[in-house]
Amino acid sequence: MAKGDSTEAGWAATIAAVALFLAGATHVLVAVQFLLFWWLRTGEWWATVTIGIFGALAVATAWMLFQGRSAAAIGGTLLAPTLGVLSTAYATYAATHGSFALYMFLAPPTALLATLVVPFSIAPCRRAERALAALRASQGDRPMFGSLG
Repeated sequence: MAKGDSTEAGWAATIAAVALFLAGATHVLVAVQFLLFWWLRTGEWWATVTIGIFGALAVATAWMLFQGRSAAAIGGTLLAPTLGVLSTAYATYAATHGSFALYMFLAPPTALLATLVVPFSIAPCRRAERALAALRASQGDRPMFGSLG
């Protein structure tokens, strides 16, 4: 297994990373779609920027989770429900003010999916990190995956 491959942490980490990536990507798309609209219409850009920042954090966390890092699994476990609350509040606010977008109504379900799936990746990621640490300790100064000389 190559370093940075999610198979080190198993399918749970891969599925969790994909779910978190989808949640983050939909939130970034919502922010991109509404930023100019809300800014020009009401002058209130802070909510859209907040959604975009949390979405970008989710995409970055999904990348680290795909690499099998347990810190990313724990961070994603905290980030996914936050995304769900933010996107539900934002969708409600936008809908009550006469705005509609398909991404706006896809963001809360993807955040809910990530909220349900990401916690199951913590244990496999920790096992993968322990196994990788043990492998590094047993290799000493030698290269981990073969040598040229």
